[in-house]
Amino acid sequence: ASSGFSVKGTTLYDANGNPFVMRGTNHAYVWYKGKEETALKAIAATDANTVRIVLGCGGAKQNNPFCSESELSDIIKLCEQNKLIAVLEVHDATGSDSIDDLQTVTNYWLKVKNALVGHEDTVILNIANEWVGTWDSDVWKNGYTKVIPQLRDAGIRNTIMVDAAGWGQYAEAIEQKGKEVFASDKLANTMFSVHM
Repeated sequence: ASSGFSVKGTTLYDANGNPFVMRGTNHAYVWYKGKEETALKAIAATDANTVRIVLGCGGAKQNNPFCSESELSDIIKLCEQNKLIAVLEVHDATGSDSIDDLQTVTNYWLKVKNALVGHEDTVILNIANEWVGTWDSDVWKNGYTKVIPQLRDAGIRNTIMVDAAGWGQYAEAIEQKGKEVFASDKLANTMFSVHM
């Protein structure tokens, strides 16, 4: 394996250079702490290869419980043991149009970054679930072009996933401003998601 997941064109590649298509579901760890071992084993049994893990940073809009760096490390290990790629996301800025809320979530990732380092081949960083509730491409672009360089400058090398604006449903934000968001990543390793 090489250094981790990477994006080229419209394809996500795993650490071995193979195209990777995600098959999986979500696990709301932050609201169901203590259930993760059972849940991840059951998810893996469905032939899933990916699980999106809901986390909390203890602040921003929803003030979900804080997930510590050690909790994050344990979750990543459990995913790896179950042969699941972890897509980690913080839920606290869901639907918010505030760049300050996105910054709060980013500050969380900067605090717990050591849990991510060395797991670039098994962890994708979905910075914030459905940040930007309005159908506003400019707010979306301005927020992500601000925080993505901070993550990279801090040494986070995982593939980054960015949800579309409009509660993840406004795909036009990606069409209109996605190139600028992508260009803010000096590693050129950002992908976009749309929530149907």
